[in-house]
Amino acid sequence: MDGVGPTIAAALKEWFAEDWHVEIIDRWAAAGVRMADERDEFTPRTLEGLTIVVTGSLPNFSRDEAKEAILIRGGKAAGSVSKNTSYVVAGESAGTKLDKAEQLGIPVLDEDGFRELLANGPAPLPKPRPYQRPPNQKRQQNEPSGSQHRTACGGPASSRRRGRRAGFP
Repeated sequence: MDGVGPTIAAALKEWFAEDWHVEIIDRWAAAGVRMADERDEFTPRTLEGLTIVVTGSLPNFSRDEAKEAILIRGGKAAGSVSKNTSYVVAGESAGTKLDKAEQLGIPVLDEDGFRELLANGPAPLPKPRPYQRPPNQKRQQNEPSGSQHRTACGGPASSRRRGRRAGFP
């Protein structure tokens, strides 16, 4: 489970091994206490796999509301910026987290951009196309032409094709 290391996992296993602990959990469940986050099936998982840091003050979101909006859409709300951060949402008085995001080249969103991200997820990347040289663009000087390329790569002018090794008559 994300965020649980071997020490905590062992302690939980030990705790649930006690019968009276299991009885407590059963009583809580009977009283309506939920032991897991319930996923709202109507909220799209637009942030699945993304890590988002919120910094500064947003006019229409408290820090907890922004975090909850990220989590229910499948994202991870992080407290610090790293190379693994997908987006930083910056409000007023953003501070050093904004500086670090800019230094690392991480996309920074304002509140409107955050709302767009929540609603639609990240913009899809354009489909890659093979590069084609424009017809009016000339070949670079250090770029081999077709015949030079064939010769350099063992084409028809190669000495190997004529039965000789390089350096021998």
